[in-house]
Amino acid sequence: MKHEPMTRGHSERLAPMVAEVLDDAKVNVANLDGIAVTTGPGSFTGSRLGVSFARGLALAKEIPAVGVSVFEAMAHVFDGNQVVVSLTGKNGALMLQCFERNSPTTEPLELPASIAWQTLPMAGFYDGIGTEFDLLLSHAPEGVKNRGTAKECQPITSEIIAQIGLKRLGQRSPLPTPLYLRAADAKPQAPVMLNG
Repeated sequence: MKHEPMTRGHSERLAPMVAEVLDDAKVNVANLDGIAVTTGPGSFTGSRLGVSFARGLALAKEIPAVGVSVFEAMAHVFDGNQVVVSLTGKNGALMLQCFERNSPTTEPLELPASIAWQTLPMAGFYDGIGTEFDLLLSHAPEGVKNRGTAKECQPITSEIIAQIGLKRLGQRSPLPTPLYLRAADAKPQAPVMLNG
């Protein structure tokens, strides 16, 4: 496993880093049976870059590629019964998804913190993991606040993504796509009118 904090240059570094990981593991790319990749949520560029690279390598080597969301990975690491994963969104919003025994019970959403708790399908007690579970509970009615418990979750690693991906390799899954919960901040430029 390799991890390099970077602010730029991801596209130039990704392929060499993958080659280094394979070399360290003494695995030839021709011997891969499949590829698992994190789909996000994350930065638009980061999610798109990772998924595109995984898809391209999978197509070139004619092997399957599967996508695993950050929500799924966190729920898998926690391995509880009922759990809500809540992460920091943009402009004070929360990104969240609910699971029961590692199976999603809601779609992933990004909502203002003030209404996010209303999307929880679970009645009674549930556990929460992620960076924003306390904020989620702070907006819940009094009868709900004392039923939720924040649990610590281990960091997501490439091994966790690989474990989930391995379970899916035998399934006929579509190629992975980035998980975007909101529209891109970048806007198309207005057309320029030229005179003459």
